[in-house]
Amino acid sequence: MKGIQMDMTGQLQQNIFLGLGGEKPGIAVYDPNLHLLKRILSLPAGQSVYTIGMSDDDKLLAVGTKSGEIHRLTLQPAAGDHSYQTESLTGSVSAPVLSVCFLDKGTFAVSDITARCLLFQPGQTEPDKLPTGKRIICALFRLDDDHLAGLSTSGELLIWNWMASEIIQIVEAPGPPEKLTALIKPVYWSEADRWVWSGRSGVIVFFSWSRNEIRAISAHARDVYAILPYKDELLTIGIDGSVKFWQAGTGDPVGGCKGPEQIISAALWAGQRSRKLVLINEAGKAGIYSWVDSDVKFVEWLNGDNFRCAVGPDMQKVESSLHLQKDMRARELAAQIREKISRRQIGSDLDICHQQLVQLGYEHISCALRAEESRFNNDIVSEVQSYSKLFELVPETDERTKSSLLRFAVLLETLWQPEKAHTIFRKLAQRYVDSNSYAESMARVSRYVSIFEDGKYVIETDVPLPSLVGAATVLKKAFTGRFLARNIEAPIHCNVVISADELVKKYVEVCGTKPQKPLPQADQINLWWLSNRTIEQITTVIFASGESEHFSFLEVGVKFLNAANLQTVLIPVVIFKADTKTNNQVSIEQHNQAILEQLQLIINGDPSFNGWLKMLYANVRDAVRQLITRKVAERAR
Repeated sequence: MKGIQMDMTGQLQQNIFLGLGGEKPGIAVYDPNLHLLKRILSLPAGQSVYTIGMSDDDKLLAVGTKSGEIHRLTLQPAAGDHSYQTESLTGSVSAPVLSVCFLDKGTFAVSDITARCLLFQPGQTEPDKLPTGKRIICALFRLDDDHLAGLSTSGELLIWNWMASEIIQIVEAPGPPEKLTALIKPVYWSEADRWVWSGRSGVIVFFSWSRNEIRAISAHARDVYAILPYKDELLTIGIDGSVKFWQAGTGDPVGGCKGPEQIISAALWAGQRSRKLVLINEAGKAGIYSWVDSDVKFVEWLNGDNFRCAVGPDMQKVESSLHLQKDMRARELAAQIREKISRRQIGSDLDICHQQLVQLGYEHISCALRAEESRFNNDIVSEVQSYSKLFELVPETDERTKSSLLRFAVLLETLWQPEKAHTIFRKLAQRYVDSNSYAESMARVSRYVSIFEDGKYVIETDVPLPSLVGAATVLKKAFTGRFLARNIEAPIHCNVVISADELVKKYVEVCGTKPQKPLPQADQINLWWLSNRTIEQITTVIFASGESEHFSFLEVGVKFLNAANLQTVLIPVVIFKADTKTNNQVSIEQHNQAILEQLQLIINGDPSFNGWLKMLYANVRDAVRQLITRKVAERAR
């Protein structure tokens, strides 16, 4: 990981190494997090740093100079500081060094202006030579563990099997800029799977090793030495100050702006909220710039001068390491939260753990854990809220959501939201075709959906009705349907057979003999009675108030069950009826809030409601009693 060090506190540092020239050449390291610039290597005059290479394990730094010296620096971890042990490999190269590239933990390749390419390996006193065909290699880069690539000043790309010291392929490519050849740095753009470098007169070259494909695009008017990839974006800055922005998969620049002129080297690092650049100009000044959307803006100059080149962190590896650290911390926090939930340690400490998860970028895990906590506390509305938030953050197709998605579907089924539950079960069945359980669940819920469409049903729910309404509000659904509010009394065993039609007629007759205000009409309906355990179609007589009545949302129902011993069992119940929302001027929240207010009349035992129910059911009970008396008398004859 280029330019990255883990300090003793476990914080990841993103460092940029700067090569110096002039009368006081050497190496400086810039820590963008601490905004600290520190010289770590001083060299004699005349040894201007031309190139810097960093090993993949971040432990070695190789520096090539104008005078041909190579210096190898070993990074030693030290609490709160950077410590380096320097080893000079003088005498091995006697010409200006153009490029340095590490091939494994200790081996690195070096090219110079005399058309040599040398391999320095641990334990060897003299370097091995790679064939170049007398070509001057201005830039080296490693393609994979076995293959090294070298761009020649004439434009040919040499590819070696470096362990066998042989050229295996030569690819024709546009020639690089003729000036400042030591500053040509091919970079790997992982999102596009392309190596990118500069050709002459503003040409940008894209090379795919996997496809053996070269593409050249004329994007700038003059030479380019600053090429910086970040995720799916690429930034190129011409010596004339032209800035181009690229997107993976587009092929051509997608935008541009005016930037600083005479830039000959660049490095990038990205924090959580910003991207910053170190840009070095031909005058030897190093400036900090911000990269925001499609703009590059100056921030400040770094102290010092005679800067020649910059090597920044490999941001892909930085972010992978950061993600690994965050993931480990998130797992620790999740374990702490689950332990606190199991011990019922609900309070500010638990909220702090959740806040830390959100700050780490794991809000989706916080939502899943809050859903677990809500289930543990039997708070079904909060559980729905947590799952709804979870699937706003993470797509339902994400493999990580499988268990949460299944729990959410089961929860929706419990809450009598079969349409949404059916959608989720269908997705699970399509993703996991080897599991029959999802298809079975989908078929079961599908039956509920078809019954709901018909509208002739009553739901006997184990969940309190206010919780069902609250969950519907969270799901942005208007609460509708018939629901069993409560039983009026124990089942009536008639000891005779009574039909629903007979009860309707007798009820009308009884109401007509009493001097009282009009009572609800009676209707015989075949209703589906639904519970989490059964689905039954039962003949039911419904006594419903008119829409203008104060209790239009309530019905008295009598379920007709025919027992095996030729008698009818009647079950008198109170049914809550939530009508479909038809007024577009009323929001779902307003509609559901009105239903909650209606439910409070039942829950609180409102005197007017009790009076209405007593008066209505007295007539129903009278009609049943008269029917039983008549039937018993007829049977006795």
